[in-house]
Amino acid sequence: MLKVLLGGVIVGLLHESPQGLTLILLGIVFLKFFRHRHNENFLRYKYRVVAGMLVSFCLGAFSEWLGTENGWWVYHLYENTKVKFPPWVPVAWAIAYRIIFELEENWFSRLPALKKILAISLAALLLPPLGEIIAMHLGTWRYTFEPQFLMMPLQAVILIALVHLLCNYLVKLSTQGKTNT
Repeated sequence: MLKVLLGGVIVGLLHESPQGLTLILLGIVFLKFFRHRHNENFLRYKYRVVAGMLVSFCLGAFSEWLGTENGWWVYHLYENTKVKFPPWVPVAWAIAYRIIFELEENWFSRLPALKKILAISLAALLLPPLGEIIAMHLGTWRYTFEPQFLMMPLQAVILIALVHLLCNYLVKLSTQGKTNT
């Protein structure tokens, strides 16, 4: 949860410098990979982590394009521009995948299948909105449809969780039965 809170604050404070924020987030991604390159757990799941981050990056970019193109939410710096969302957003989606993956592997891995699915679903429902609410309160973007609770419509919370869960499912499906996945 600390990672999500810190991520929301970093995004909220640095959103007015989108290229700088993108470089910082990419730096966090590469630093994390470099720091854990010899970690046994990372080596065991490196392909799944990389694949998941790439899938999440792509699904996140598509979701952002769809949402901003339809006016469901607006990034304040991009309200009157041709580009509708900042370059750091898909990187943030990739990092979110990594956080949920780490939760799954480090905290939920020993749970029975049903409890594990419920725990991952609950994490996907609660953690991304927490970071978003912080970033939104710091002026990054706003949702344009109602009703909202803490600046977020329930539909957005559910759709974000579904995208994260879809990404997780696609990666598990594509890496099932392979070694070093």
